[in-house]
Amino acid sequence: MKILTDIDIYQSPIWKEKTELTENLYSWWLRRIKKTLAGPPERLKHLFDLWVIIGNLFRYDAVITGNIKTAQILGLVRAVVGWKSPKHIVLELMLDEQQESLKWKFKRAIQRILFSSVDLIFVSSKSEIATYAERLKLPRERFCFLPFHTDIIHPVRISTHKGYILSAGKTGRDFDTLLRAVEGMDVKVVVVSDGYNAQSLKIPQNVRLMVDITYEHYLRLLRDCYFVVVPLYRLVKSTGQVVILEAMGLGKPVIATETVGTVDYIQHGINGLMVPVGDAKALRAAIKELMADRLLYEKLALNGLETVCKYHTFEAYVKTILRETRLLQGYAS
Repeated sequence: MKILTDIDIYQSPIWKEKTELTENLYSWWLRRIKKTLAGPPERLKHLFDLWVIIGNLFRYDAVITGNIKTAQILGLVRAVVGWKSPKHIVLELMLDEQQESLKWKFKRAIQRILFSSVDLIFVSSKSEIATYAERLKLPRERFCFLPFHTDIIHPVRISTHKGYILSAGKTGRDFDTLLRAVEGMDVKVVVVSDGYNAQSLKIPQNVRLMVDITYEHYLRLLRDCYFVVVPLYRLVKSTGQVVILEAMGLGKPVIATETVGTVDYIQHGINGLMVPVGDAKALRAAIKELMADRLLYEKLALNGLETVCKYHTFEAYVKTILRETRLLQGYAS
């Protein structure tokens, strides 16, 4: 089975072996244009990939797109032309919140056209299947839950720490609830985010806010933290998995909000703790419990690491994608 893709999962030898990356098929003049444009910028990359995909479309059994722009334009072309082959698979679809404006309803109508020809859509939470199927007016059979991967290539327990709690992320973060929960507590907290999400936060004395730091700096903070808290808003899309799985991948216990992005990854009291949305009192109680109960701390740390090693490595992620692609093609698993 031949697979063409625009996403480079370089951490996985299996992915490199089983797929062909669009960039590897750039012609000399396409590479020259890319070099001239000094990048090219990410906003143009999907156009380069689309040129390659459409030019080589019928040499492959399946096309897997990770870039949402690439996915939508390819979907439109297939819908207009009526192409049924090769199979088109979309990775990690994330849609916005429903609105009542005419502009948003028009956007939804366009999305239904763009995704109408897609054969399989992977999502990062089970509840997104029903939500997105309704949004796009597609049968649920066209969606598949794909457990997200940790970015920690070699998961390992780091039991040492410097005593502070870490909270990090951008999309869907409810840092306000976290700050209300920890205000006045005898514990240091480090919050890592970007300027946009941090601009209106009122920072208590025991909290240090860090904005727009490098990924390497964030990883150092993660390795040295006591445990991790991921406070989230309730959204239709799943968020928070990246930080949660990175924390688990280093043996750091996790407390998170019970939302779309966490219920498929955390078993309360087994490999993490979960609290209701926007409940600062419950979050404060969970933080105190984890700080006071050493046995619980060890249990969550070890079980979290085991969860990642079993279900959320790059290899597990890639094997699921390839298995579902083969099934879609009618091959035995």
